[in-house]
Amino acid sequence: MRREVMTQAKAWKVYDAVLANPANRMMDEPQGIDPLFRERTNRQEASTKQWADGYLAAFAESGRLTLVTFDKALAATSKGSVLLS
Repeated sequence: MRREVMTQAKAWKVYDAVLANPANRMMDEPQGIDPLFRERTNRQEASTKQWADGYLAAFAESGRLTLVTFDKALAATSKGSVLLS
């Protein structure tokens, strides 16, 4: 993983390149994301990973999207997700 780690400046360049491709687009948050996100993150513990995973799962579910991930824990929290290996 060390060779794949980017500086923040490099990450922004990659991000800009991805958005420059007309095949890629950004989506607005789907309606109904808030209750799903709260449901996944209303816990008495601190966890940045669960917070980010909860948002991604809620976004996919409320947008009726398929979540595709390499993360087994994230795939387990999202209905209909696809786990890549």
